Amino acid sequence: MRRNAALIALSSAFVPLDALAQTPDAPPANGQAQELSTVVVEAQRPVGQAGNNEGYKTSRMNTATGMNLSAKDTPQSVTSVTAQRMADQGSNDTISALDNVVGLQTKTVDADRLRIYSRGSVVNTTIFNGMPITAPDSSDHRFDFGDTFVDSALLERIEVLRGANGLMQGAGTPSAAINLVQKRPTYDYQGSFELGTGSWDRKRGVMDLSGPLTDDRSVRGRFVYAGTEQDAEMNRYSREQHSLYGVVEADLDDQTTFTLRNTYQYRDSDSPMVGGLPIFYSDGSRTRYSRSASTSPEWASNTTRNYIGQAELEHYLNPDWSVDFSFMYSRATMDQPSLWSFGAPDPQTNEGLVPGSFYDIDSERIQRTFNVRVNGRFNWLGREHEMVMGATHWHQEFEFPYYSPSNFSRPYPPLGDFTRSGFDYGDERPDWDKSTVIRNQNGEQEQTSAYIATNWALTDDLHLLLGSRLDRWETDQNAFGTPIDKSVHEWTPYTGLTWALTPEVNLYTSYTRIFTPQNRLGRSREVIDPVTGSNYEAGIKSSLFEDRLDLSAAVFESIQDNYVDSTSAQLDDGLYTYEAYDNVKTRGFEFEANGAVTPQWNIYGGYSYARIESPDDERMNTDIPTSQVKLFTTYDLAGPLDGLTVGGGVKWQSKTFADITNPASGESERIQQDDFFTTDLMARYRVNQNLSLTANLYNAFDEKYYYLEPVSFSQYFYGAPRSFSVGLKYDL
Repeated sequence: MRRNAALIALSSAFVPLDALAQTPDAPPANGQAQELSTVVVEAQRPVGQAGNNEGYKTSRMNTATGMNLSAKDTPQSVTSVTAQRMADQGSNDTISALDNVVGLQTKTVDADRLRIYSRGSVVNTTIFNGMPITAPDSSDHRFDFGDTFVDSALLERIEVLRGANGLMQGAGTPSAAINLVQKRPTYDYQGSFELGTGSWDRKRGVMDLSGPLTDDRSVRGRFVYAGTEQDAEMNRYSREQHSLYGVVEADLDDQTTFTLRNTYQYRDSDSPMVGGLPIFYSDGSRTRYSRSASTSPEWASNTTRNYIGQAELEHYLNPDWSVDFSFMYSRATMDQPSLWSFGAPDPQTNEGLVPGSFYDIDSERIQRTFNVRVNGRFNWLGREHEMVMGATHWHQEFEFPYYSPSNFSRPYPPLGDFTRSGFDYGDERPDWDKSTVIRNQNGEQEQTSAYIATNWALTDDLHLLLGSRLDRWETDQNAFGTPIDKSVHEWTPYTGLTWALTPEVNLYTSYTRIFTPQNRLGRSREVIDPVTGSNYEAGIKSSLFEDRLDLSAAVFESIQDNYVDSTSAQLDDGLYTYEAYDNVKTRGFEFEANGAVTPQWNIYGGYSYARIESPDDERMNTDIPTSQVKLFTTYDLAGPLDGLTVGGGVKWQSKTFADITNPASGESERIQQDDFFTTDLMARYRVNQNLSLTANLYNAFDEKYYYLEPVSFSQYFYGAPRSFSVGLKYDL
């Protein structure tokens, strides 16, 4: 009966998901997303997949080269965040999971938007099951459709490539590529239910059902629902997120598998603060707000809906060669009535902030991606080699209209004291006039690419990887009144070399070129030319303890032209303009360990250093730390404590700073966040074979720190205070 019930729930799940594809504005079910896996055509666990309880590393990845290589055999810095590590660290979405990766930092822009940085530069592309889902042109960060908040319950793992991904991505920065790999159906029946609670009235629920849909197991399915609701330390702020995921995998014959995925995410926030808190009072003294302070009115909100449908057909031509056809459709909407304020308040009354932006942004983004890939092995001169070749076409349409309130007139009144009890802005709620668009950014972008990569076994120990990619990037858009019509053609070469010193240790080096189309404007309001440059890397990798633990060390350098310094942003009549530089260099090194020392002892950690410099050797992006240390470990106890897992970790980062004009003196003043560390703790007790209880404590010592946002008129945003979560999981 249990299996029949699971099948009924699983089969019926795909009907509402298909309906959501037609009506993405429908309210989601009361739940949240879950984990799903990669798509492979065999009846065994696919290469590269780490199961829920199989540790911290994955056997193989293809994000860097398109070929299924181990981390040790990939001539770039790659790592994976498995479902097990996300569960151990209590990472319920991608942004929190990525903040635990060596060399990556998440920086809060405001309550609902975060940026990810790697090697000194922003990460501007997210990949979903191998297909891009965000634009690689450094598009305006004001438009976040929830891409960074994908629920970890949907994911089998996250693959991270640090450095340039020119071969498989084309357009992008030398920062990192992030590939979100969803869970896939299983050949046996399995399922789980989770309930959780935590700080600020947190509530979380997850349901995951998977198994065969036919007696011969040729058709399999999986359904995941996950939902989280909670308040926050910040005044008036609360949020909820619900995710649905359904996937069907069908073996059409012994060589062909068809996979259909549907993902829907709904996220709604009440009173999210846009921007940050002011750094200075009007007399030039520093503000000292509590972490609960917020400038957001009661009526402000941010609602995103995101639907992604994917279809994939994989056919094995023979045991060595396969061809894969895939298509992805994505529609995302965002409705954000909000108020952003700036200025320097009076130190006695806390009055003086004025609205800088008072709009309802009602946006839509539609993407379509087609991809074909051929992958295989061949023999030549007595040795076996690998090759992958393919083509991709990606197209995006977007519209970001701004609407103003019909019952408010300019000049808008000041905020008043936003720390007072019962604060709200205005005598009445805004009535948004959607008959008239005040400002707008709309248009379309597309990228068409063809690529080929080979892995030549020159000797038993020496492998040469060669690749080449051709890209055509086009955009035609209106950027708030400024027309942008550009076409870019780029060739991207790729070279990598790995040399096995021993069966456990490899040396490697790699080179690739990079380019990033831009829609940012220079000081004279011309569109800045694409970023171009080169990326070099060399290092050593090893796999120890019967391939349970990966160790790596790398040095790298990237050189970029037309690089935009984010701290150079100036607001000119509602438009940001920037300064671009040539010969901008980023140099650094990284150490990383990922895996298990023993079957009972998992470990992840490392150190990263990256410094980005101007042509005058001055440090750039000073609001991003140059150095970071991240460490997390768990241990399964035995004896009388059998069933208990304990763990913990620390994160440390070096100082950050920005030189900001003091409103009283008119002089530049350095604002600095000193280096700091945070500590996380966890424990899990397996009550029996089916039931387990997990507790996580985040920022255990309640370290108080903030992120600088000098571009947003001298503001800052506090990091997360101490919090906890407790969850109960039942495995069927």
